[in-house]
Amino acid sequence: MKTFNEYDKQAYDFIESTGLKIEARYKKFGKYSTGDTTDRDIWEIKMTRGKREFVFDYGDSITNHENWLKEIWKKRPNSKELFMDTKEDFQDTQKQIARNNEANWELAEIGHRPRAYDILACLTQYEQEDNINDFASEFGYTKPSEAIKVYEAVKKERQMIKELFTDEEIELLQEIQ
Repeated sequence: MKTFNEYDKQAYDFIESTGLKIEARYKKFGKYSTGDTTDRDIWEIKMTRGKREFVFDYGDSITNHENWLKEIWKKRPNSKELFMDTKEDFQDTQKQIARNNEANWELAEIGHRPRAYDILACLTQYEQEDNINDFASEFGYTKPSEAIKVYEAVKKERQMIKELFTDEEIELLQEIQ
């Protein structure tokens, strides 16, 4: 039986109590958002509850990718010690695996999936500013096009959350942090 830490247990309990189903499909390794300077695993997440469904892209943490990359390396036959003393060493290893087109099947082979906790904790759980300028100012956006893009995405996400969950369930979701 798998043991859960406190955070994973919160997510599991929320999923059980709401009947939520979460599916993750690996899309690619790359830049997730405009400000990203480092590549990460990008997933398509589908959350289903009854006939309601919410599909969105999710950029997993860079640390999760690094940990899974180490697991991939360990499972290779005749693998030498993986030297990741510098950021460049690690990026070279990432590029080598991606170039050999091994990443997708190896990620699946070791059960690489984003944790339910990570997905649920990143959802927009609070109402955002009604004014785009206030939103941009609060989150430090200086480019209007970038602020509008993110503002609209947050608005859409918040609406989908309201369609998937009751107000009481959204309060439970807010506790997953």
